[in-house]
Amino acid sequence: MFELNPFKNSFGLDISENIVRLAKIVKTRKNNHLISLNEEKIKEGVIFEGEIKNEVKLKESIQKLINTVNGKKIRTRYVKSVIPERKTFIKMIQIPKTKKTDLSEAVKWEAAQHIPLSLDEIYLDWQIINVQSATQKINVLVAAAPKIIVNSYCSLFESLNLIPISLEIESLSTIRSILPKEKDVKDSLLVIDIGGVHTNLIIYDKNTIQFSSSISFSGNSITKIIAKKLKIKESDAEKLKLIYGLEKKKGKGKLKSIIEPELKDLVDKIKQTQNFYINHFSGAEKFKKIIISGGGSQMKHLPQFLSEKLNVSASVANPLSNIKINKKLEQILKNNAPSFTTAIGLALK
Repeated sequence: MFELNPFKNSFGLDISENIVRLAKIVKTRKNNHLISLNEEKIKEGVIFEGEIKNEVKLKESIQKLINTVNGKKIRTRYVKSVIPERKTFIKMIQIPKTKKTDLSEAVKWEAAQHIPLSLDEIYLDWQIINVQSATQKINVLVAAAPKIIVNSYCSLFESLNLIPISLEIESLSTIRSILPKEKDVKDSLLVIDIGGVHTNLIIYDKNTIQFSSSISFSGNSITKIIAKKLKIKESDAEKLKLIYGLEKKKGKGKLKSIIEPELKDLVDKIKQTQNFYINHFSGAEKFKKIIISGGGSQMKHLPQFLSEKLNVSASVANPLSNIKINKKLEQILKNNAPSFTTAIGLALK
């Protein structure tokens, strides 16, 4: 049946507000092999707050992304992509155990109590996670996205002569990329996916995503503040952030003194997210671990800083842990692998 799968040559396409990334994986019986990857910047304003504002310009960027790909050429029309996190909703809900014929309506009714939009305005998808034998309740992971957003992305793919076989929430791709394949993750954890424009806070517990939220903190915002305070180019500020980051000794800690106050807001948002989870979710526990992903995760000493402020172990994700990669592509990803977390997660789907 694997050989008959018409979508096996599909590729992952990560679309964010400032960049598009591509990854293609070939699956064998034993391994997942990354064979294609690329990234291309998007002009400011082409996408804003997750909404496509200039389809023509975005189309041009994606065409260039595909045409200049590193590794194997893209010769398929099938694509797996994402819907912006800030425009979507994902949450674990519980419904009473019921007949299969009544299940869909029960999910819709319960989901409507949690989603701040009318069911007529959204596309709703769901998946049964497990059944609690003690309470006879079904745990269901529900995801929803506004129809107007989904339709705009489908229109984009149609204009590119691409066929979307899946559109999913960024959090799902991130988790698929960084957590060990086919292995239970027993402890509750928080994944902090720091992008160029926004950051996703993903709560993963009991072997599934329980909740996610998008906040305005970003890697680019830190870079711009460094550039402004030191009166240097943003490209130079980005290098300083990655090389020295929160280093105490370098330059008498001047860079650290600029970055640290900006991270306070991130720490506060993490604490608020943890409190919300504990107070609103049945059986919720405090995070036992923090995993940092995305391009912003590469700031030097960031894991140590968060670990100290939140009193929990923190580390940087490895999106290459579930795949094999040749030396040429590995060299391209040498200092940039975390930025491809979502694209790789999509390719793994």
